[in-house]
Amino acid sequence: MTTNLIPFEFESQAVRVIDRDGEPWFVGNDVCAVLEVADARQAVARLDEDERGVFNVPTPSGDQEMRCINESGLYSLVLTSRKPAAKRFKKWVTAEVLPTIRKTGAYGVPAAIPDLSDPVLLVRLLTEHASKRIEAEKRAAAAEREVEEARPKSLFYDHFANADGLYTLQNAGRVINGRPNKFIQELKREHLFYQGGSLVPRVQYRQAGLFEVKVDIIDDKARPQTFITPKGLQHFAKKFGGPLSPEGAPHA
Repeated sequence: MTTNLIPFEFESQAVRVIDRDGEPWFVGNDVCAVLEVADARQAVARLDEDERGVFNVPTPSGDQEMRCINESGLYSLVLTSRKPAAKRFKKWVTAEVLPTIRKTGAYGVPAAIPDLSDPVLLVRLLTEHASKRIEAEKRAAAAEREVEEARPKSLFYDHFANADGLYTLQNAGRVINGRPNKFIQELKREHLFYQGGSLVPRVQYRQAGLFEVKVDIIDDKARPQTFITPKGLQHFAKKFGGPLSPEGAPHA
């Protein structure tokens, strides 16, 4: 599989793109730096499996394995970001970078200039250029609509998430079916168990990225608290009947 490095900059921040057989993959650390995401590893791990991957990226010291995200993964990270730069970054990627990559095969790399003395060739090139530009503009507009349509739902979910983008068991239940106690009872059937008086996830579900556990020290004792990740929220929404729409949101 062909892999090419396409470096470019957004507001003086380097962002590297891996071109894998025509599909752009963004270096996750670079995107998270633009969005001011502190824990890039965790942010990328929360994406769906088909939105992330580990690839060899050329560097001055040789190829290095790096976590990368595709176009869909990039939009997912942008949606979860509350930083002012997120909207500017998304607009720049969809309106400038991606269309340019699709037309020329690389951002900012000039294509060879053909012989334009042949009128037949000139007409063909102009037709192809117009067609590609229209297609790129349609894709960019579709991406813009997708992000804007998803934003109310994202803001709705953010209302119940903590600063790390995680959900308490109660708030996850409010989002999913508006019945947090019943939701927790369902989780206790298979996914959770009591450990020292606290509900904690079984190992396989924690390793699957559905839960995270944070430990607080209270009165010199470790008190674990279980949270549901965005990936877990989507998983349990499908399992237990789907999340509420923002219009049907319960009050916190």
